[in-house]
Amino acid sequence: TIDAGTTPAAIAEQLEVSGVIKSKFAFTVYTKLSRTENNLKAGTYNLQPSLSTPAIVDHLVSGKQDTFSVTFLPGDTLASNRQKLIDLGYKASEVDAALNKAYNRPLFATKPATADLEGYIFGDTYELDASSTPETIINRTFDEYEDVVTKENLVSGFKKQGLTLFQGITLASIVQREVTNPAPSRPNDDQRQVARVFLNRM
Repeated sequence: TIDAGTTPAAIAEQLEVSGVIKSKFAFTVYTKLSRTENNLKAGTYNLQPSLSTPAIVDHLVSGKQDTFSVTFLPGDTLASNRQKLIDLGYKASEVDAALNKAYNRPLFATKPATADLEGYIFGDTYELDASSTPETIINRTFDEYEDVVTKENLVSGFKKQGLTLFQGITLASIVQREVTNPAPSRPNDDQRQVARVFLNRM
């Protein structure tokens, strides 16, 4: 990450320290000769040591920041989502801190303080910039979840069934696990039937 206002010399130093370039001197000479030293833009980039100095300079002059995508599968477990974040290169301690944080959002209005985030990572593919932290990614899934809760009026719908949002999400997760291979012709019917059985038992 290159912060706004970073001098060309400091950028060269940062690139050398991070192992992207071998020589800050060579980098500085190249930017002077190519008259690009004052055109290097702030931003978050994914630069590999295998790139040539001209390629790195072009990247920094363009200012095009790098992005990546991550897909959380609908109905996946919290443990699996945790591993997915670790596989992206984040430290386990960072991921655990993000998953164990107490979030103050409408989505969690009825979630007991002792409950974890099981069922709350909304399954979808997310495009993120390279500066994203595990907490940023998790919050992005919450944004998506809250949009769906609002659009589908889920709080009111669950309330009619005598359920809080937390209970509704929990029941939906159970139903999704129970109906692993719904009939293609009537997938929702199978899920409704299983949900009704659980509601009757409750």
